[in-house]
Amino acid sequence: MPQRLLTKTGRYSRRVLYGCTAALSIAIVGAVLLLGRGIIDQYGDRQVARFVRTSGEVRTEVDGLSARLAQFADLYEGVWNLRQNDVVPTRRYAGKLAADRGATVTGADLTATPVTLISSLDRPADGARLAMALRVLRDVSGAPLMDAQKLGVTLDGFLYTPDATFLAAFPALRPADLRSAREQGPQPFIRERIAAVEQRIASSAPEAVRGRRPLWYPADETNGHASVSQLIVPMYRDNARVLTIALTLPDAQFTRFFLRKESRRPGFFLLSQTGQRSLGDLPADLEERRLLDTVLANADWSRQAGAEPTTFYKDGVFFVSRRIAGPDWIAVYAYRWQDVWSDLQHEFFAGMVFCVLVLGLLWATAAYFDLRVTRPLLSDAKKLIEAEHFSKAIIDTLPIGIGVYSPETDSILLENSVAVRMLGNVSNEQRLRFYRHVMHERDAEPVPGARHSFIEVRWERAEGQSSYIGVASSWTRFGGRSAVLLGLVDMNERKANEILLMEAKQTADEANRAKSMFLAIVGHEIRTPLHGAMGHLELLARSALSLEQREWVDMTSRSFDALLTLVNDLLDSTKLEANALQISPVPMCPNEVLERCARSFGAAIVQGGVAFHCITDPDLDLVVDGDDQRLTQILQNLLSNAAKFTERGTITIASRCLKREDGKVWARFEVADTGIGIPAAMQSTIFNPLAQADDSISRRFGGTGLGLFLCRNLAHLMGGRISVRSEPGIGSAFRVDLPFAQNTRAPAPPPPVLTGLSVELLCPVSQWRGMLAERLRRWGATVRPAEASAAEPLHIRLAVEADGRAWHAADLGTVPLLGTVFVTAKGPLHAHRDGQKIEVSSFTREGLLAALTELTGAAARPAETPVSMAVDEGLGADLDILVAEDDAVNRTLIRHQLAALGCLRVRVAVDGVEALEMWLERRADLVITDLGMPRLDGIGLLHKLRELDPRARVIATSASVSAEIKADVEQFSSLLQKPVSLGDLRRILRQEMLSRTASPTPAVAEPVRADALDALLRQAFRTEWNKERKSIEQALAGKDMDALRRRVHRLQGALMALGADALVEELRGLQDIYSRADWALIAIRCHQLLAHVDASVG
Repeated sequence: MPQRLLTKTGRYSRRVLYGCTAALSIAIVGAVLLLGRGIIDQYGDRQVARFVRTSGEVRTEVDGLSARLAQFADLYEGVWNLRQNDVVPTRRYAGKLAADRGATVTGADLTATPVTLISSLDRPADGARLAMALRVLRDVSGAPLMDAQKLGVTLDGFLYTPDATFLAAFPALRPADLRSAREQGPQPFIRERIAAVEQRIASSAPEAVRGRRPLWYPADETNGHASVSQLIVPMYRDNARVLTIALTLPDAQFTRFFLRKESRRPGFFLLSQTGQRSLGDLPADLEERRLLDTVLANADWSRQAGAEPTTFYKDGVFFVSRRIAGPDWIAVYAYRWQDVWSDLQHEFFAGMVFCVLVLGLLWATAAYFDLRVTRPLLSDAKKLIEAEHFSKAIIDTLPIGIGVYSPETDSILLENSVAVRMLGNVSNEQRLRFYRHVMHERDAEPVPGARHSFIEVRWERAEGQSSYIGVASSWTRFGGRSAVLLGLVDMNERKANEILLMEAKQTADEANRAKSMFLAIVGHEIRTPLHGAMGHLELLARSALSLEQREWVDMTSRSFDALLTLVNDLLDSTKLEANALQISPVPMCPNEVLERCARSFGAAIVQGGVAFHCITDPDLDLVVDGDDQRLTQILQNLLSNAAKFTERGTITIASRCLKREDGKVWARFEVADTGIGIPAAMQSTIFNPLAQADDSISRRFGGTGLGLFLCRNLAHLMGGRISVRSEPGIGSAFRVDLPFAQNTRAPAPPPPVLTGLSVELLCPVSQWRGMLAERLRRWGATVRPAEASAAEPLHIRLAVEADGRAWHAADLGTVPLLGTVFVTAKGPLHAHRDGQKIEVSSFTREGLLAALTELTGAAARPAETPVSMAVDEGLGADLDILVAEDDAVNRTLIRHQLAALGCLRVRVAVDGVEALEMWLERRADLVITDLGMPRLDGIGLLHKLRELDPRARVIATSASVSAEIKADVEQFSSLLQKPVSLGDLRRILRQEMLSRTASPTPAVAEPVRADALDALLRQAFRTEWNKERKSIEQALAGKDMDALRRRVHRLQGALMALGADALVEELRGLQDIYSRADWALIAIRCHQLLAHVDASVG
C-alpha cells in the first residue's frame, strides 16, 4: 500500500475518532438530562403509588366496616325465625321500663356493655315486640363492630324501631339525657332522636335503601358530639323495616379508626365531601399545617376528584387526589420541590459525578486509542500484507495437501500443489467432486456437525487406481465467508501395513485356537487315566493295609492330587485367556470348604515341622450360594504356596464374616505363613501368569507361576478381590474377600447340645481362642476362664495344642467332671477316646462337637435327622444300576466303587447305544452316564431315556467344570465331577434310597403289618410322651432319685419296644452316673436325652 494513502487513512481515522467522541459526549449529557427527568417522573409515580396505597387502606377500612354491617344485617334477616326461641329477660326489662318511666340501662344479662333502653313496650301485649328488639340488641352489643373495646374506638349509635316505640342508645346516655327522656316520655324522645335518620331514609326509594346499606351521610351533631359521618343500617323482616341501626363516627377517633399512625405519610389529608374541612386530627408540624392550608385553599380543584387518582400542579406544589366511595370523602396528597430534592439529592449528585467520569473516561479512551491502536494499526498493515504472502508460500511448500472448500458456494477457495497431485492432477470439476464426497462422509459421522474431524476416504483416481487419503477437517472463516479447511494425508502405506497386521493377527488367532484345542484334548486324555488311578487308590485305601503301605498310598494319592491340580490350572489359564471360565453357584458352607482344604494339606504341613492353624468363624457355618469348586481352587493354591515356601514357623488358614447386606454375605479367607516372604517390588507382579518373585524360586521350590494368576482371576469372577501383605524373611498373608448369596432354603441350625455345661478353654492363639469361645457359646456351653475359681463346677476342659505347646497335667489344674478334649493338628478326624481324654483333629468342627457330646454320654446326631431316617450303605444292594462309560479304566473303577458301597446289581455299557439296549432289556433304577461317548453321548442318552420314562433318574459324570456345561446338565437328576469319589457316590445312592423310601411299594403282607404295628407303637408313645416328660422333669427339679430311676426305667422299656437302640444306649449311659449323685451332671444328661427323644420320635 502506498505511504501517502496510508497517511490519508490515518488522518481520516483520527477525525472520525474525535468527532465521534464529541458527538458521543453530547449524547451522554443529553441522556443524563433525560435520565434526571425520568428520575423525577419516577419519583412522582412513586408518590402517586404511595398515595394510592394509603388511600386504599382508608378505603379498605371503609369497605370493611360497611361489609361487616351489611353482613350482620343480612345474616340476622336470614335467621329471624330461628331467633324467636332465644330466651331474653323480657319480663324483667318490661318491669324496669315501667318502673323507670320508659328509660333504663341494661345489665350484663343482656348486653356486653351498658346500653340505655328507651321504650314504651312495657305492657304484656308488647312482650313479643320487646323480646324481638332485645334479641337483636343482645347480638348487636356482642358483635365486634359494635363493641368499643374490640374496635379500639368509641362509637356512638342507637338501635330503634321505625314506630318510635323502642330505642337502644350506646354508649349509655348521660344522666341529663336520661332525665330528659323520662320527662318527655319514650316516644317523643325517640322521635326527636331519629328524626334526621328517618328523613334521610325517606328521601331515598325503599329498594335503593335496602340495596345500598349501610347508608353513609354527614353526621347529625344534635347529640352534642362533633362527628365525621353517619352509617344507617335498616333491618327488614318480611320486606318490612322493623329495626334500624344508626352509627356515628366521632371526629376525635377518626384517625385511629381509618389511618394507622405507622402508615400515614406527611402531606396526606382526608377532607370532607365539600373539600373545605380536614377530617381527623390536625397536624402538629407547622409545615404540615401550611401544606394543609394550601390544600384547603384549592378546594375547588379537590371537589373535582373522582374514584381514580388525579394529579395537579400549582405554585410549586404537586397535588394528588381521589374520592373514597361510600362516605364520599376526598383523599389528598401534596408535596413540593423541596421534598423532591430532599429525597433525590443522592441520585442527582451520583448522576452528575457519573456523567463527569464517563466523559473523562471517553476522551481518555479516544486519546489512548489514537496513540496505541490507530498508529500501530497503520504500522501493522504493511506487516499483514507481507504475512499473507508468506502464508501462501508456506501452504505451497507443506508436504501434505491443503485445501479450503466453501460449501455455500461449492467452490475451492485455496489448494496447494500437493493436494492437486494427491488427487491425480484431475480437472477442477473432479476435484470438487472429491470435496463434496468428503463433506458427505464428514456429515455421516456419529457426531455430525462437529467442528473438527478426521476421516479416511477411498478415492478412485483417473487412471483407475484406488488411493486412501486421510482427511482432517475443521470449520473456519476464509475471505469473509464460512469454509472448511482440509488437510490431506497419503495413507496408502499405512493401509498396506494394516492389511499385513490383520493377516498376522488372524494367523495368531488360529494358532491360539489350535493351542487351546490341543491343551483341552491333552488335558482330557491326561485327566482320564488320572481319575482312574485316583479312584482305585481310594478303593485301595479302604482295604486292610499295613501302616507303611497306607503311608505309601497316601503319598501316591497326594502326588496324583498335585498332578491333577497342575493340569486343572493349565486348562483354567487357557480358559481365562479366552474369557471362557464361568462361575457355577451351588449351596455350600464356606467353613466346610475351608476345612476340607486344610485337611488336604494338613498332614504334609505338619510332617514338615510347621505348625498349622485352622480358624473358622462361627458366622460362616451357614449355607450360602457360591462356587465351592472355585473357592477350593483358590484356597488350595494359596495353601500350596504357603506349604512350599514355609520351612519353619506357622501356617494359618482362617475365615471371617465381614458383613451381611443386600442379601449377600461377605466372607474373608486368609492364608498367612512365616515363609521367605515377597519383596515389595515384586508384589505387584506375582499375580501375572507364569510370574514368580525371581528365577531362583522355580529352581529351588518348583511351580509354574499360574497359581496366583488363577486366584486373582477367580476372585474377580466371583465378584471379590485378593490382596497380599508380605515382608521378606518374615512371611506373607493373602486375603481373599468374596461375596456369597444368602441361601433362603437352608435348614435351620440344630438346637444347642451343650446347654448347661461349663467348659474351660485353653488355647495359646488369641484369634483362635476367640472363635472357639464363640462357637462353644452357640453350642450352648458356658465358657469358663482359665483363672476361674476352683469352687465353680467344671464339666469339660478343651485344650488346643498349637505352636508346639503340649498341655501337661500340671498345667491343667482342676480335674473336670466329664473329661478333657485335646485338639491338635495331628489328631484324628473322628474323635478317639481314652478314658476321660478325647483327642480330635483341629480341622473338623463336626469332630470337635462329636468329641464334646461323647463326653456327655450322648451321641452327636443332627436334630433334623430322625433315627428312623438313617440310611445304611448296604441298602444299595436293592438298586439296579446301569453305567455308561467309554473309558475302560473308569468303567472298572466305578464298578468297584459301587461294589464297595454294597451295590451288587450293576450293568456296564461302553457307549450310549449299548446302554439304551440294556435299558430296553430291563429298566434300571439309576443310570450313571459319561457325557462324552462315541455313537451316542450322555445328552442323547438322557433324551432317549426320558422319552421312554419321564421319571428316569439319570446321573451325569464329566471332567469338565459344571458351569461350562450347565445348560446341558440341568435336565439330569444330578452331576458327578470326575474324579468321582466314594463320598459322592454314597450321597447319590442315599438320595435314591430316600426317594424310594418316600413312596414305597408294598410287596408282601408281612412288611405292611410290621409297618402298621410300628406306626401304632409310635402313635401310642407320642400320646403318653408329654406326660412322661413332665414326670421326669419333676423328679429332676425335686432331686428325687427313686422317682427318677422309675421314670427312666419305664422310658427305657418304651424305647426298646420302638427299636430306638441309639437312645437306649444313651439312656444306659445316664443310668451309669446315678452312683455319683452329681445332680448338675445328671440334669445335663437328662435334658440332652429328652431333646434327642423329642427330635427322634416326637
